[in-house]
Amino acid sequence: MIEARAGTPPAGLAHIAPAQLMQRLSRDADYAHWSERFLHGRAR
Repeated sequence: MIEARAGTPPAGLAHIAPAQLMQRLSRDADYAHWSERFLHGRAR
């Protein structure tokens, strides 16, 4: 957080988890699927 607050660009931050891991941990695919169903009126 100190580096981010100091203005370091995201690409320059150290010790950041890879994008693929963050997508898995945040259930990115699930949210994308749920959003698609919600926005297009297909409940369940």
